[in-house]
Amino acid sequence: MKYATLALAGFILLLLALCLGLLRQPGLAQPALTRSATQPLYQVDLNQAEVAELALLPGVGPALAQTIVTDRQTNGPFRQAQDVRRVQGIGAIKWQNLQPYVTCGPSPETTRQGSSN
Repeated sequence: MKYATLALAGFILLLLALCLGLLRQPGLAQPALTRSATQPLYQVDLNQAEVAELALLPGVGPALAQTIVTDRQTNGPFRQAQDVRRVQGIGAIKWQNLQPYVTCGPSPETTRQGSSN
């Protein structure tokens, strides 16, 4: 059962990567990941994203994505996007590559608490 779940998760990641054009195939036109050299088409919210979405970021695979989620659950939400540097495995260079693709909104818990008042 566990193997089937992992296989399904891997298949979904592969499908997402293909849809987003992260896996390049020679000879095929690829969708643009960015509008320009400095403005990405899509940003991942570090306080909302799950492992599968984080794993699609440049330089982040499933293991580092899980580490980010675990850190967020253990230490609380990120106040600023650059706070992701507190996660082991994200240093200055990796942060520089990630920065255009991540944002930091309110945590899901904060959003739920604010809407119940």
